[in-house]
Amino acid sequence: MSSPNPIIEIEAARLGPPPELLKEMLAAGETHEQLLERGRELRFHPASPTEGAGVERYERDSALAQAISIGDALEIVAGSPWR
Repeated sequence: MSSPNPIIEIEAARLGPPPELLKEMLAAGETHEQLLERGRELRFHPASPTEGAGVERYERDSALAQAISIGDALEIVAGSPWR
């Protein structure tokens, strides 16, 4: 099925995400890099039919993966210390 006005769709696609979102994405990428430099990583898992979304806090040196709440992960990303 074709769009009633494909030119509008093309123009909308060229706009890309809003600047605020791009800024947040860059900040998240910087936080990810900082964690990796310290041998740490947050691993986000999508929801499945039997479980909700999840997050693991992973430490490379000890190969330890620990499930944490999404709230705790957001606090780490916002700058709270790794506990």
